[in-house]
Amino acid sequence: DADAVLVLSEGACGSGGAEPKAVGRLLKALPARTRRLLLVSTHGVDRTNALPFSMENMFGGKLDKQRALEQEALLAARKALPGHSIARFGKLKPSPRASSSSSSASASAS
Repeated sequence: DADAVLVLSEGACGSGGAEPKAVGRLLKALPARTRRLLLVSTHGVDRTNALPFSMENMFGGKLDKQRALEQEALLAARKALPGHSIARFGKLKPSPRASSSSSSASASAS
């Protein structure tokens, strides 16, 4: 049994994240002991009518689907859990400094 559950959404984490339809099933299956939920989402879900998010949402409605997932998670959490949060992240990329130091380290090792 888990005291807290971390859900990485497909919208935030790509193909390794939980699909919207799976998140609803997951929330229904949480043990009674669970006290907290943290949903990792993506930025832009609340600004789908503003650039550049409207362009990202234009083909397939990715952000609309992500917003629906967030709303479903919040409703379920409010009914059953005392604590819940949504963390919204942009695309995470390695810093230029980190990627250049790793390439120079591999070059000096050869």
